[in-house]
Amino acid sequence: MANISTQNNIRFAIDNLSRDVYGILLTKAGSELDFSNVTSIPEIILDYYQPNLTEIYLAFFVNNSWCGITSSGWLDPFILGSESSNIFSMSDNNFSGSVGIFGDNINGRQININDFDTLRVYGNTPTSLLEIENFDVLAGKKVGVAIGLYTMDFYTAIPKIKMGFKVKSSVDQFTTSEYSPVYDFEKSILLGNVSSNFDVSDNAEVKLFMRAISDENEEIDYTQPENLKGKRVNQIQFRADYSVQNINIDYANLLSAKLIYTPGKFITTENNSGEIVSITQNWYMDISQVRMTIKHKPLINSTIRAFCAFRNEPVQVNHEILGQGDGTIKIFTLQNISGINYDTIKLYYDNQPVLSTFDFNDNTGKITCTPPDGAIVSCDYEYNWGNETWHEMTLSERYELEEQEASEFKFTISKSEKNKSVCAVKISLALTEGIIIDEQIGIGRGVMQTYKLSHKIKEGNINIFVNGLLLSPNNWLITDETDYVRIAAPKNSRITANYTWISETPEIYQFAAVFNE
Repeated sequence: MANISTQNNIRFAIDNLSRDVYGILLTKAGSELDFSNVTSIPEIILDYYQPNLTEIYLAFFVNNSWCGITSSGWLDPFILGSESSNIFSMSDNNFSGSVGIFGDNINGRQININDFDTLRVYGNTPTSLLEIENFDVLAGKKVGVAIGLYTMDFYTAIPKIKMGFKVKSSVDQFTTSEYSPVYDFEKSILLGNVSSNFDVSDNAEVKLFMRAISDENEEIDYTQPENLKGKRVNQIQFRADYSVQNINIDYANLLSAKLIYTPGKFITTENNSGEIVSITQNWYMDISQVRMTIKHKPLINSTIRAFCAFRNEPVQVNHEILGQGDGTIKIFTLQNISGINYDTIKLYYDNQPVLSTFDFNDNTGKITCTPPDGAIVSCDYEYNWGNETWHEMTLSERYELEEQEASEFKFTISKSEKNKSVCAVKISLALTEGIIIDEQIGIGRGVMQTYKLSHKIKEGNINIFVNGLLLSPNNWLITDETDYVRIAAPKNSRITANYTWISETPEIYQFAAVFNE
């Protein structure tokens, strides 16, 4: 099977969206700042970058309320949070839409998580937080954090912020653990290397661990990250264990942890081949041509092919009324059941997003849920998604880059495919193999010597001959690169080989697709 590697997959498109972008990042339940054993908090530490035309606001979730902090160090609650169990969540992208309920009613209106103006009016700016003398009002509590970011130009000006607190405790604590948010992936990912950056004194230590849920729903408890390399998982979480020997002298900080993984959808289609499939995206314009650039490892006997597929623009349904709840399990049927995209289904009780689970049967168009008594149930969704038909793109150019190659592919849509706005792209990768008989490797030197083969050996299938006689496996070995063999043969002897070869594994470093009207 081909060993497919992808990094930094990119899709480019021209759209009609505004460049004004905002987002709210929140701590998850269970990952709040824990000041339970803290007696005082003398200082906040902020490291932030705020270009022109950008804004940063912060708020804190304390005692079931969202609060700002005043210059005198007092909490200023502005939203009561009865739905606190649902408040803490984190989007995959800092700049994203609504992901939950921000709080209860304020001044007679519902405040949602994407109501950035609420943070703008009631939250703290980084400057106002730095003016506060101490944060003792947070001591003894678990504190959630909301960070709102806004920019008028997503492409050139993006605000950034890091936050920490200096604390004092009545108990000397020599060890502690810190947990990252739980990262869920819509489609399973293939784990690669984990790198981390520590700042520790001589008598301190930081150890990094990771847990995961495999794509077979197996729970893998905290272990060293290298033990998870190569596993396909749907969920991960990091844990950092800190230890010091001397309070007020030693220190231990985890500055960063970075995971490399293979994103997107990976399909093994047949022996020695694989496919990388992009997301299916509605570009909201009639596509006439698709061009794609693939940056990859130089191809040695392997192949890369590109494909694209088109669909009609789906139909959007907003707030279709399904019925009324009575506190028991209810089954509702959507008015349209043809080609429903499950990922677009959003359920509402009395016009409020449903954060609990519900089931959907794409064969019958039925939704199973448990709405509260008297609640009006409504739903948003898209339907009329058709099946994808893949069209192979034409290789227009291949050229060399520094330590890699780039392949350019192009496809022009026929008249029968006109008026299509939904598209996906696919890269097909394949290895080739064969058998070589009596390859002349070289001349024996009387000592162990390394010899280069014309191809990589497949699964160790090779026989070495010296002057036409089979050489014992005790006198040769295959190197890790598998296209080099170390051989001990008599001086001036003729060395040949018969072996099954396989091509170099194609590796994709980056691809970009451009869709033209």
